[in-house]
Amino acid sequence: MQSQVDAQEARACGRQAVKYAITEISGSVAIKRLGNGSKYKIELFRTDLKNVAEKTRSMPDEYIASDGNDITDAFIEYAKPLAGPLPKTEYLGNYPRI
Repeated sequence: MQSQVDAQEARACGRQAVKYAITEISGSVAIKRLGNGSKYKIELFRTDLKNVAEKTRSMPDEYIASDGNDITDAFIEYAKPLAGPLPKTEYLGNYPRI
């Protein structure tokens, strides 16, 4: 499943990649997060592939519950703007619960 926010951001990245290709600027499109909550915004920018390929970021400790097998409220607040409105799902019969 994809969220509405994810779909919008993916389309925006694709459009920006085409614009770069037309002007013969090579590289990758990256997203920078500029806000949180209702002020969530993104900025697209060009970067070299070497800056993103094979890079792994671990989840910050503040997002992992003390027992090590769950997430914290801080992560939920971080992720809410990325997910946008949660979709209805047939297999759950309602909105997924957080």
